[in-house]
Amino acid sequence: MRVSAALLAGGETLPVAFSVARSTASSLIADKLDAALKRVERGEPPSRALKDSGLAGPVSVQLLTAAERTGGLAECFERLARSDEDKLARLLDRFTSAWGPVLLVGVALIVGGVVVALYLPLLQIFESVR
Repeated sequence: MRVSAALLAGGETLPVAFSVARSTASSLIADKLDAALKRVERGEPPSRALKDSGLAGPVSVQLLTAAERTGGLAECFERLARSDEDKLARLLDRFTSAWGPVLLVGVALIVGGVVVALYLPLLQIFESVR
């Protein structure tokens, strides 16, 4: 979305923006962008093309529809990109806050295992000396 926003703000057409964004995206998103590009080239509005290709949810479609009417697609794509980045950041924060304690316990168990492995032979030697 951010690539498309920058290109649209620079005066490029939507098909060109989608083509360039497709070349910079992962294969899963690139395939969806390709489908959206074909729909836009057939004359469908960008909001419907992105919705039908699975790249826009209901709220995004409403924003895009309003942006189509007002001519603010570049700003809308920028806002949607920022929203997606914020969602990803929140998801990563949740993931790391959930897995941090688990990893800490795992490291503690490994260190405890090493300590036991080091002291067990010493204890056996002390018992055999008695």
